[in-house]
Amino acid sequence: MIFSEYDFLEKDLYEAMTKKCTYLYKLAKPENHVMITDHPIDHDRGIYEGTRSVQDCMRFRFWCNGDDVMKETVDFFGPEIEKVLIQVKNYLIEKGWKNIKLSNIWFQYGDTETHMHRHSDGTIHDATDENCFTSMIFSHSEEWDSDWGGEFKVESMDGTETTIHNPDPNSFIVWNRHHPHWMTPIVKECPLRMFIGMSWYEK
Repeated sequence: MIFSEYDFLEKDLYEAMTKKCTYLYKLAKPENHVMITDHPIDHDRGIYEGTRSVQDCMRFRFWCNGDDVMKETVDFFGPEIEKVLIQVKNYLIEKGWKNIKLSNIWFQYGDTETHMHRHSDGTIHDATDENCFTSMIFSHSEEWDSDWGGEFKVESMDGTETTIHNPDPNSFIVWNRHHPHWMTPIVKECPLRMFIGMSWYEK
């Protein structure tokens, strides 16, 4: 399952989230995660090294324990994030997941030093693959030039189709976490690419 939308948030809310993301960049920390693979290099499918799948970026994470962390997240970040989370939650409810719950949230930043090689995400709280999701809202303020790179791609489970999602401001994408996904390298100096990431599940 892969869905995407453009101009997802209302203008005032989007601008408020852009300011929040910009501020949180000051608190973000570098994260590096490497998984060993045995795939041949295939740039079109996000396999940029023959033996490693690398995720290397700046993130600000909010972790808390619980079955549904919506309240704790809103208490921490404030009322604007509540509006964002409710809109994404309602989107998933309308798609058929009536009991969807928030697992965690993070703010992620990309530049020419960022790597997001092909990978898939794990399940959440023992929910099935079909009921675990990752969603992203791109939250930078400037239009994204395709010459900069940084396309986000999600592949169908049978490998026959790839959804290409340009990181346009206020664009939204959500997918089942077991879909392989990756970002093409950012190849030119450009404004800081920002997005809000959210993990969801239903049992």
